[in-house]
Amino acid sequence: MTVRDDGMHLFPQDGAALSSTEQAFLVSAGFSTANIDAALRSASRNATTIYLELMAQAPDQEALLYRCLAQWLGAGFVGDVAPDRLIIDADDQPAIAASHSFVHYRVGKHDAVMLIAPSPRQLRKLIMAGRFAATDAARIAITTPFALRGAIIERSSRARLRQAVNGHAESRPTESARHTLTGMQGWVIGMLIAITPSAVMLYPAATLSILQGVVMMFFLSCVVLRAWAAFKVTKRTLPGIRPYTDAELPRYAVLVALYKETEVAAQLVASLQRIKWPASKLEVYLICEADDQQTMAALRAAGLPAGYRIVSVPSGGPRTKPKALMYALPLVRAEYLVLYDAEDRPHPEQLLEAWQALTRDHDPPACVQAPLEIANRAHSMLTRMFAFEYAALFRGLLPALSSRRLFVPLGGTSNHFRVSALRDVGGWDPYNVTEDADLGMRLHAHGHHTGMIARPTFEDAPDTIPIWIKQRTRWYKGFIQTWLISLRHPRRLLSVSGGASFLVMQIMLGGLVLSALVHPFLLVSAILMLALMATGQQANLAFVPMAMIDWISLLLGYAAFMALGSACLRLHEQDRLWRTLAAIPAYWMLQSWAAWRALLQINRNPHLWEKTPHKPKTPNG
Repeated sequence: MTVRDDGMHLFPQDGAALSSTEQAFLVSAGFSTANIDAALRSASRNATTIYLELMAQAPDQEALLYRCLAQWLGAGFVGDVAPDRLIIDADDQPAIAASHSFVHYRVGKHDAVMLIAPSPRQLRKLIMAGRFAATDAARIAITTPFALRGAIIERSSRARLRQAVNGHAESRPTESARHTLTGMQGWVIGMLIAITPSAVMLYPAATLSILQGVVMMFFLSCVVLRAWAAFKVTKRTLPGIRPYTDAELPRYAVLVALYKETEVAAQLVASLQRIKWPASKLEVYLICEADDQQTMAALRAAGLPAGYRIVSVPSGGPRTKPKALMYALPLVRAEYLVLYDAEDRPHPEQLLEAWQALTRDHDPPACVQAPLEIANRAHSMLTRMFAFEYAALFRGLLPALSSRRLFVPLGGTSNHFRVSALRDVGGWDPYNVTEDADLGMRLHAHGHHTGMIARPTFEDAPDTIPIWIKQRTRWYKGFIQTWLISLRHPRRLLSVSGGASFLVMQIMLGGLVLSALVHPFLLVSAILMLALMATGQQANLAFVPMAMIDWISLLLGYAAFMALGSACLRLHEQDRLWRTLAAIPAYWMLQSWAAWRALLQINRNPHLWEKTPHKPKTPNG
């Protein structure tokens, strides 16, 4: 016999037959010989139990199995567990919601029973033991683990909500975006705002030169980083999956945060079902806001398989994706976890590749990022530019950073974690609207590193400018939040992350935002310079060198972006490449619009999460 830490008592690996008592129980429960034989083979192959495999065959199998167990034992059965009848301390539930298997349960005004949801490890013992004594049967009732866990989750919702909203900020205040600025940061920014206009009036040439120098330092740092990544680009192919057995595979959790996603609910469920992983070792949490009944109804209508659970997040605190994820994190029992978005279509073998990367013998990463592929690239010029940008990021820049063990700003989806490492760094910050970049920074600051895998996740880019602007505003706002956090204790962060990673953080977080903010001014300066040269007019002598610097910097910025993106395109993606390259200035102007919008919004509404609506994949997707 083999015993796993997750409470699963395993049958012998050679697929030994059931005892006659167990066979009789399963036949009495209505399971066919074919179902029993199939479950036995799966249990032997996956190193689980026949009961776990029977429950994984269909959503209704668990209730059937446990109802028949209650009859077999002579005990009562509770199919729907009422949360308010649980005799527990609701404030103590975050610690027990993931693994509780019995609880006292009120059945009348003054009567109570012991409500038991036996684990797969315990089922065989109970079946072999047979009927309870009459006195025991009167005091015990049976329910399913799914029903009991669901009731405990609901009963503990307020306590878990408080922990999700406040836990990170209270335990790690210097790493939380609940407050945008520290007192010192506010004082410094206030002084700069007050002094700069006066300095421009009194010492215009010197002040503008200093401002330009600071801006150019960040802008050209982005240029250098992209150029460096462009030289590092290699054409990647899908690596083979190393030989493995299903018995080796651990439990894996899939988390998906959804809000107003009725249109893609069925597509999501279908995409998740294509993942190659034993159903008995997969736990899927579909996390919805409590007032989003339409999405929850659409998910149920899609026909959720066994092992899928809808988690309803009560209102309270910021309405953000990371808050929803933090609410669900205590429920996870798996050793590994992946995060997806509602519209994602992950490669079926992505979990296998991620698991092998996370468990490699030498220095395994705490997290691996799967590349994101834009499936509706051909839909419009906007989606084509988005795809070009994503190719540069996920095929070029992030792999280059990861290969040098530098800071990697995670993408918002398809992040695979060792759950122990995720909990070690405090999970997600519910107040940070780019929880991915923030988490990447904290992983690095706590001594972990992030790897890259090759099997992608497909998703569709926003296909209208208003939707794109709102999404990009949120990204820039989160970059500002995360950048300010990195500057709260810069010497401490520098000492733990190293000089190279600290520099990359400043470029990727602050540099990209500042570059987007100043791009319109650089473009106007360059155009004015060209106009003066074309008309032969004399320019102010102080203006000429500054304009030349702006012009050269702008050209270098465009060139580095072009070089990195072009180097990352596959052959079939290079059609009409000239149109993509010609559209870069206009695309950067859109980024500037979003960056200025983010700068204004971070003061008025720093935790506003502007939802990106999703649609089912298009014919081109």
